[in-house]
Amino acid sequence: MQEAFRFRWTVKAGARTISVDVKQPLNQSPRPKLTIAANPALGINADVSASAPDGTDWVTIGPVSISPTADGAVWVYLSNELVGVCSPCWFDKIAVT
Repeated sequence: MQEAFRFRWTVKAGARTISVDVKQPLNQSPRPKLTIAANPALGINADVSASAPDGTDWVTIGPVSISPTADGAVWVYLSNELVGVCSPCWFDKIAVT
């Protein structure tokens, strides 16, 4: 994972979703990714992630769903997975439920 940005997301127990808009000028693989890191203390036993769909304009990654069993915080990573090519990506409008 080529980390571009990370933040802590405070969650309550129950079903939660997160999505983010991303723009990458080159429509190549691998695509930008949103990852929620595992947190076994909250019942999230493995990383959960999704990649951006194809496109060179703004597209939405997600929603990515988790179901924590306790209140707490998880790490969320937004990453540009395209390595070896000069191709920036921009993230905007993080939406959580």
